Amino acid sequence: MKNGVKKVQNGNQFSQNAKSSWIFSLTFLGSLLFLNASLLRASSQDEEMRPVPISVEYFYDDSENLKIEDMRSESITWQTAGKGQVNLGLVPGSLWAKIKLGNQINPGETYLLQFGIPGADYLDVYFYSEGQLLSWQQAGDHRPHKQWSQPWYRIPTFEVPKAERLEVYLRLDGTQKSLPLQIWAMTDFVHQIAQQELPILVYFGALTALLLYNSIMAIATRITAYFTYCLTLLGILLFQSHVTGFGGFLLWPLSAKLSDFARTIGMLLSYCSSIIFAIQLLNLSLPRYLLRSVLVYIVAIFSFYFGFLLLGSEKYIERIGFLLSFPAWMLSILFCTFIGYRQRSQMLRWFLVAWSSLLAGSAVFMLMVFGLLPRNLFTSSALLIGSAVEFILLSLALGMRINYLQNQARAEQEERIKA
Repeated sequence: MKNGVKKVQNGNQFSQNAKSSWIFSLTFLGSLLFLNASLLRASSQDEEMRPVPISVEYFYDDSENLKIEDMRSESITWQTAGKGQVNLGLVPGSLWAKIKLGNQINPGETYLLQFGIPGADYLDVYFYSEGQLLSWQQAGDHRPHKQWSQPWYRIPTFEVPKAERLEVYLRLDGTQKSLPLQIWAMTDFVHQIAQQELPILVYFGALTALLLYNSIMAIATRITAYFTYCLTLLGILLFQSHVTGFGGFLLWPLSAKLSDFARTIGMLLSYCSSIIFAIQLLNLSLPRYLLRSVLVYIVAIFSFYFGFLLLGSEKYIERIGFLLSFPAWMLSILFCTFIGYRQRSQMLRWFLVAWSSLLAGSAVFMLMVFGLLPRNLFTSSALLIGSAVEFILLSLALGMRINYLQNQARAEQEERIKA
C-alpha cells in the first residue's frame, strides 16, 4: 500500500514538472519569436543608418613574412574585393586589406573602423596620411582584451584618425581569413551597437535561465537526462562566449589563453554530453562498447589539442582537431537518429525538429558569411537563434519525456492494484 501511494505521488510530481517545463519553454520560445520580429521591424525602419561606402583591396601573403613597409611598395598587386567582403576560408598565411578614405568622411567627425568577427586571432591596423604613420592599433582574440587599442567593445574596433585623406592597412593573422570591414560615423555606430547587442544579450540570458531551470529540475526529479542536458547547454554557453567575444570582454579580459580553454572545454562538453543526451532522450538500446568507443575517441582528440594549448603551439592543431572531432560527433547524432527511427522512439520527432532548427540557423549564417545572403540583423543572428530554439525544443522534449514516465508509472500502479 505504501508503494502504491509513493507511485501516485511520483506520478503527480512528474505531471507538475511536465506542465512547468512546457509553460517555461513555450514562454521563452514565444519571447524569442516576438523579439526577432521586433528587431527585424526596427532594422527595416533604420534604413538611413548606413556605414560609410568604402572600396576594399586585399592581398594574400602565404609566406607571412611581409611587413607594412613591403605592403606600401608599388610591387604589391592588390585585388578588389567584391561588395567589400573577403572570405578565403581556413588557410595559412596573412591576409592584408587596404582602404583609401577621402571624400567619404568628414575630417571634423569621429569615425570607427569595425572588424565584424570577434574571433580574429591577430589584427594590426595602420593609418597613414600623406606618407606619415598616424596610428598603429592592435586587437585580436589571441591578445588579452585589455591590451586592445579600443578595449571598450567585444568586437575589434579601431578609431579612425582625423585627416582629410587616409590610407588604411589591415593585417589579419589566424585560421579564418575573412574581412568583414565597415566604417561608421560615431553617432550611427552607437545606434548600430544597440541593435547588434540586444539579441546577443537575450540569447545568453535565455540560455542561462534554461540552464538554471533545468538544473533545478535535475535535482528535483533526479532524471539523468536533465543532467546531460545541462552539461550540453553549459558547453554551448562556454563555446559561444568565445565565438561572440563576450568571454574575453567580460570574463577574462587579462588572459587570452582562458578564451581558448573555454572554447576547447565547451566543445568537449557539448560533443560528449549531446551524444549521451540523445541516447537518453530517445531511450535507445545500444551496445555500451559502441558509445564508449566514440566518447573515448572525442576525449582523446581534445586532450591532444588541450596539450598543445598548454604548450602554446595550437596554430595548426586547431584545424586538425576540428576536422577529426566534428565529423565523429555529427555521425554519432545521425546514427542515434537512425536507431531512434528503427526502434520507433516517441521523442524522435521533437529531436529532429530541435536539431533541424540548429542546422537551419547554421545554414543561413554560413550563406551570409559567404556573401550569398545580405548581412542584416536576422542573418547575423541566425546561428544564435537556431541554437536557442534548439535548446528550448529539447527542454520541451524533456517535458514530454516526464509525461511518458508519469504515464508509465501510473500504468504500473494500476497493474499492481489489479494484481
